[in-house]
Amino acid sequence: MEYLKLLSFDLGENEMKELRQLIARFLNEKMQKEMDKAWSEKGYSEETVNQWLNGN
Repeated sequence: MEYLKLLSFDLGENEMKELRQLIARFLNEKMQKEMDKAWSEKGYSEETVNQWLNGN
């Protein structure tokens, strides 16, 4: 709901670009934390990725 309230403000093109970048950074950090958690729980490593790439 708060996001809808933000949209009611008259934001300029630069502010909208900055807001999009801020949201993208936030979502990226959130996704990275979840990926790190999943990799840790499953015991994945760089070696695991190399095995996948080599078809093992």
